Amino acid sequence: MKPAPIPAGHVSGIVEAVTHAWNRHPGASDTDIPLSIVAALAVLTPAPDERNEARQCILGRGDDTFAACIRHQWKEFLLHRPDLTPALAPFHLRWFGGASPTGEQLAAAKEVAIAALDNDLFGVMATARDHVDLLGQILTEMRPESAKRDRGQMYTPPDVTNLMAGFIPIDDHARMHDPAVGTGGLFRAAANVMRDGGRNPETVLWTGVDIDQLAIACCAVNAVLWRLGPTVVLAVGDSLSDPECLDRAWGMRQECLDIARYGSAVAETLAFFRQ
Repeated sequence: MKPAPIPAGHVSGIVEAVTHAWNRHPGASDTDIPLSIVAALAVLTPAPDERNEARQCILGRGDDTFAACIRHQWKEFLLHRPDLTPALAPFHLRWFGGASPTGEQLAAAKEVAIAALDNDLFGVMATARDHVDLLGQILTEMRPESAKRDRGQMYTPPDVTNLMAGFIPIDDHARMHDPAVGTGGLFRAAANVMRDGGRNPETVLWTGVDIDQLAIACCAVNAVLWRLGPTVVLAVGDSLSDPECLDRAWGMRQECLDIARYGSAVAETLAFFRQ
C-alpha cells in the first residue's frame, strides 16, 4: 500500500507540540479537552486558500469566542453525523454539558489549538488524513505509563495494522468487526487496502468495541476523517464479559437517528409556517 506523502516529522511534531502545550499548565489532567480540540480542527480542515481566515476566526479573538467556535464545530459535526452521538459523548458533553472547561483549561485549550495549527495540522489532514491516526497517537502520548499498564493498552503502529489488514479479505458490502478497536487503526488500514483494490469502504458495515470511552470517541471522529461511510457502530464495553454492548449501541444509534429525523421534520414545518 503506497502511503500518502506526509512531510517528515509533521505528525510527530503535532503530537509533541500539542502534548507540551497541554501538560505545561498546572492541573492539566482532562485529556478529553485537548483531544476534542484537535479532533474539531482536524474535521474542519478548510481549503488551502481559506486556512489563514479560518485560523484568524478560531484564534484571533478572546477565549470565550474560541470556545464558541469549538462548540459550533461540534454542533455541525453532530448535525452531520447524529448516528455517532453516543460514541462522541466524551467530546460533546465536555462542551455542551455541565463540565465546560474552566478559564484556565480554556486558555490551555487555546494553546493546544495554536500548537496544532502552527505545526500544520490543516496541511497534514488535507494531504494524508487517510494514512494517519493522529488522535490515537495523541491519546497514547498524553496517558501516563501507569494508566497504559493498568488498561493493558498499546498503540498499534501503522506498519503493523497495514500488514494485518493485508490478510483480511474484505469486499464491498461486507462487515468488519474489531472487538478491541481502540482508535480504529485496523479500520484505517483495511479501508486503504480496499481503496487500493478498487473497492469502496463506504459500503462496509464497520463495528467496533472498546473499554476506553476516549478511544471510542477518537474512533468516531476517525471514521469521518477516513471516509468509512454512513454505517459505523461503536460501543463502549468489554465484548467478552458484556457481549450485548454492541446491541445496545445499535439501539442508541437508531434512537439518535430517529431524533434527528424528527428535529428535521419540525424545522421544516416551522419554516413552512414562517413563509
